[in-house]
Amino acid sequence: MKKLILPALLLIVASTAFAQTAAPAPGKLKKLPLNGFVTLKEITDDFNNAPNEAQKKYVGRRIAVFGRVGKLNTGGGNNVLVVYLQRRNHPTPDVKGKVTMDALPGDTSIAVSDDGTQAQLMHRGRRSQEIRRSNILVAIDENVVLKGSCKGNDAGDIVLDDVKLIRHKRADAMARKAGVQ
Repeated sequence: MKKLILPALLLIVASTAFAQTAAPAPGKLKKLPLNGFVTLKEITDDFNNAPNEAQKKYVGRRIAVFGRVGKLNTGGGNNVLVVYLQRRNHPTPDVKGKVTMDALPGDTSIAVSDDGTQAQLMHRGRRSQEIRRSNILVAIDENVVLKGSCKGNDAGDIVLDDVKLIRHKRADAMARKAGVQ
């Protein structure tokens, strides 16, 4: 009898520990922190596993999503950079952030490299010829924070508008503060 009780007790302890680390059940999404900080994995899992609850949790709120840049392009003009955060082993869904650079001077635009791996500011002369390119704004495989207003899920993308791109030490510091390694 004692031989059966010990394995049963271990099974109960193990299942309780697993239940505490498993993803929340649909309808039981983790509450959004006051600072709106979430990881790419968390937001994509929420929209995959509980889309209706995820809409209620995120849409209309200003959030900050930490993740890996998977794709870059320009969209809607010279002063818009579209940054896609993608998980390496799960390319969809992704978080699509439109970074608008309204404050750019008239002779400056955003350029994405031909191979699509980096974005830079491009400065033009009076005859629209390229004069020079500035430092890299963002590159593929870089971890960044996209901070913007969540518009919801559109054709498989979780869309953020009015996005501020946060890179390097500030992005890493935000992630550490939120407990992301």
